[in-house]
Amino acid sequence: MTSTLPEHLFTNLGDLFNLNFDAAIVVLRHLNSHVHADYRHSDSIVKEELCHPILRFVWADLESESSVVAQIILRYEMQVVDDPKGEITLFKLFESPAMWNSLWAREPFRLFHPTILGRPRDGMKWKVVRAHASIIEESLVKWNGAKGLADHISSLFCRTVHVETGHQFVEMFNDPAIIRVLYKHTAEGQAPATYQDLREIHIAPRRITQSKDDLTQLVRLAPEDDKERVRYTLVAVVRCSGQAEEADRIRLYSVIGHPMSLPTGLNKYVGTYWNIGDANDPGRAYLLFYAQAPPDPISGLHGEPMAHKQSNVKSVIKAVKASIIEKGSSA
Repeated sequence: MTSTLPEHLFTNLGDLFNLNFDAAIVVLRHLNSHVHADYRHSDSIVKEELCHPILRFVWADLESESSVVAQIILRYEMQVVDDPKGEITLFKLFESPAMWNSLWAREPFRLFHPTILGRPRDGMKWKVVRAHASIIEESLVKWNGAKGLADHISSLFCRTVHVETGHQFVEMFNDPAIIRVLYKHTAEGQAPATYQDLREIHIAPRRITQSKDDLTQLVRLAPEDDKERVRYTLVAVVRCSGQAEEADRIRLYSVIGHPMSLPTGLNKYVGTYWNIGDANDPGRAYLLFYAQAPPDPISGLHGEPMAHKQSNVKSVIKAVKASIIEKGSSA
């Protein structure tokens, strides 16, 4: 899935739409690689993707010369319809009704369990109630850095009370394969989180299961002794653009935390000059994507936020020879 990336065909077009669109394809392919195959391909998913061009590009053969014309035409049509002013960003591509009704609505991306429990103000018995329309949209965790990200996410699975009716509702953890987060640091008196702070989080789950005494009844579970945690590791970061003509920037990691070195052809929307929590870049917004990691502790998590490319041996030798010649000619 990640073997072919939009390295040559479209990045040379250079406009903001194609740069951000290509970056979105790279991120979505990487996220899909962490999802079980059953949720990547089925008859219903195929029909769904035919209606959403960006999802079609996730599976497109970007190196196929036979389809390049069709891909360019489709990109142009999307640009005319969705981005006539040239203002598209990864956030707008990802957080749109088209994505809420398709990819993000699939089980591996749903933060909240589809079963919601509710009861009236003075009621004693919990009943299953219909999920509200924005539950998929709300799977995007919005965090301002006020407390730890893991604690913030864990606090979302709790009892809430409707302000007007007094009805109570309980939303539970869905053990998603992917958690998506919008992070913009606005918390006062606290330093912005860095990659080292964010590379691994541990979520305290609140789940729903069947009652042992009555299989027709659902009960909610808290972590045993409040010690159970579900481990997630940071697998993708989007540095959201703060200027009209600036492309978003992306960075990818493996599920065990190793930065992934991307082809140099993607440098127009990758870059190595930025870091999460940069004191010289206050107020920057980031999209963070976490993948559920193996339950056992992960050893050897990478401490660096980016991948450093190994020097090309031929270029090093050439540079050394040039240096020797220059020294010789100046003697």
